[in-house]
Amino acid sequence: MTTSNIAWRLACTVISCTAAFPQWAALGPFGGSASIVVTDPHSSRTVIAGTQNGLLFRSTDSGSSWTPLPFPAQLRAILHTLAIDPQTPGIYLAGVSSDVPEYSGILRSTDSGATWHQVPALRNRQVRAIAFWRGNSQVIVAGTEIGVFQSRDGGLNWRCICPADDAQVQPIVSLAIDPNDSDIIYAGTPHLPWRTTDGGATWSSIHTGILDDSDVFSIQVDRNRPSRLFASTCSGIYRSLNAGATWTRLKSAKDASDRTYTIVQDPQYESVWFAGTTYGMMRSPDGGNTWEMINRRNTHAIAFDMGRLGRIFAATEQGIWRSDDGGRSWLEANHGFCSRSLEGLFAGLDGALYTSTVADPGESRLFRLPLGANEWRLVQTSDSRADREATRQSSGASEPPLHVEEPQRVQEREESIDIDGETIQAVSRHPSDPQWVMAAKFGAVFESQDGGRSWMKISPDSWPVTSVRKLLVMPESPRRLFVLTPQQGVFALTLHSNLVARVAGK
Repeated sequence: MTTSNIAWRLACTVISCTAAFPQWAALGPFGGSASIVVTDPHSSRTVIAGTQNGLLFRSTDSGSSWTPLPFPAQLRAILHTLAIDPQTPGIYLAGVSSDVPEYSGILRSTDSGATWHQVPALRNRQVRAIAFWRGNSQVIVAGTEIGVFQSRDGGLNWRCICPADDAQVQPIVSLAIDPNDSDIIYAGTPHLPWRTTDGGATWSSIHTGILDDSDVFSIQVDRNRPSRLFASTCSGIYRSLNAGATWTRLKSAKDASDRTYTIVQDPQYESVWFAGTTYGMMRSPDGGNTWEMINRRNTHAIAFDMGRLGRIFAATEQGIWRSDDGGRSWLEANHGFCSRSLEGLFAGLDGALYTSTVADPGESRLFRLPLGANEWRLVQTSDSRADREATRQSSGASEPPLHVEEPQRVQEREESIDIDGETIQAVSRHPSDPQWVMAAKFGAVFESQDGGRSWMKISPDSWPVTSVRKLLVMPESPRRLFVLTPQQGVFALTLHSNLVARVAGK
């Protein structure tokens, strides 16, 4: 059976009623880069995490486990920011940018992320920052490539409050509103910060003391002392004690001198501040006078659990991490969160499942999932068998040296072939029955029990997969179809029980 026949039959003879949806599970390998983490103030223990390529995940158990959250712009846009309305439950605003108009601007949810709708007024805009006003969350500002937009009705309608012809006040990459006066707005650009005190009618540069061309990634206003500001920039951390009139570079935060992505105030202690930097997370106990490194992982975002003071979440290059003691100790919290770019999926001679990912340019990482296990293990992949054996013995590992089957070349050639506008991304036969065929297109998985003459969809409409790179059924695990995605990890679909019984009886 050729790939073209599969494409034609999938397009024309798919059975209209899908099978009873089989169970599915995300297998990982969990982890990867995280760029966003926020806590939902209206739902105890609920945390939302996101990636730059638009993957969203929700945890309802304070980060112990994560499930994918449906997001229409996933893998189609850059997700810059996610903000949750602090006063109205269920309102989420996501700032995105994309060359595809429907995945640009702001995507708004009124049901805690279950469904999303584009804000028409910001279609085709690149929204990099969103801020709610503490005094009334109906007042919101959004930063775009052409300046600041404002909404006074909770995000339904927007108007630009920046001079459209002033190239200095654009693009906007960070925003903050004075907690006591919504007319006072601070905006950060890739070169300098700006301020308006009249609701956007006029803007002035507030850069005295800041190095030229400092990319202002975030601005924070002290919730009780609005004249005290902090700014995180590509040249470090700055503090102002006079509402931005002058700034002082905090040289005591020496590890933040290269690049600081975010700075936030502790929700309990006014003088305690946290900063996420290239080198890790830093903490100041005294309003920025002194700093200490508390987590040596590249940190992009920081969030606090308002239901349990002292619990902190960090979005890092190594996924999500959680502290329950104010930052003194940290635990990895990635179960269910996956944003790795995966390249291969195949069975080893040892009965284990293998996948590989590129961690850094030129560095490949190989992961192994033993049969019946729930967690992947990072495999030592030295080119030298002697080096590999020496590493195994020195670590005390009891596993045998790695032996891996090469993936079938015919399947590699069959992937991503376009036939009359339809793309069959992957094809696989069950190892025990050549008439039992699985195929995937546009993230959906189909099966044929008769060698491809008729097809039935077996993946649920609600599952989060948008693209498939490879399908695999292992002889040692005939009840599960393993699904490799390019950036969402490996998934497992439970195959139809009567087919499994028929194969097992042969």
